[in-house]
Amino acid sequence: PPVAPPTEEPGDAWDAVQAARSPERPSADSLLMEMGDGVVMLRGDRAGREDPAVSSGITRVAGRRVLVIGLNRDHPPGPAAYRKARRCISIASRLAIPIVMLVDTQGADPSSESENQGIAWQISLTFESILSAPVPTIAVVTGEGGSGGALAFAATDIVLAYSDSIFSVIAPEGAAEILWRDAGRATDAARLLHLTARHLHEFDIADDLLAGPPTPASLAEAVAYHLDRMGNANPSELLEKRAVRWRGRS
Repeated sequence: PPVAPPTEEPGDAWDAVQAARSPERPSADSLLMEMGDGVVMLRGDRAGREDPAVSSGITRVAGRRVLVIGLNRDHPPGPAAYRKARRCISIASRLAIPIVMLVDTQGADPSSESENQGIAWQISLTFESILSAPVPTIAVVTGEGGSGGALAFAATDIVLAYSDSIFSVIAPEGAAEILWRDAGRATDAARLLHLTARHLHEFDIADDLLAGPPTPASLAEAVAYHLDRMGNANPSELLEKRAVRWRGRS
């Protein structure tokens, strides 16, 4: 099994936010390039766009082919990023290889251009695509999981989170603006949001916590371990369990 994080009580929520946003954290690009043996990169959304917010490639982890799709935190994902992710999910489904989603973004691109191009629709289609993929799926929160832009990458069979990561339906600054009309109270909002990795685990959203900070070796170890635990489940079993987990129905 992967090395478990220390069991001491989590620190202040705002400290966790700052740690998750640290520029020193490895990007999805670097994790993808170093976690496996050889990488074949996949580019483009088949609509003429290549969004750097998403990196994707096929690699081998412990001898097993996996398709990795990662969110790069330096770029807010726009509509093309989610089209690209869906294209990659489709490729993995056709090749019958597991999918690993790396989550690290403050949220989808909120610009008017992104809205005009249907970002909400593209996110909803990505939810549908990952939920219906007939292959094992794992999401790993490597930094910050923010809003629906991150949620669409995390509706998977297994959710893992590094102990120094965070996940929330809204960024603390956005929550503070809504609650108090003052984004400067983000520290207060962070404490109310219960967004630390330990909260994610306590609420049974994360299946396991990994000792942070993220490294390619620890990521590969965790992915290999959980794929082995999932065994050779057939597509109908995967879809049934996924429906129970995320839709609350059998």
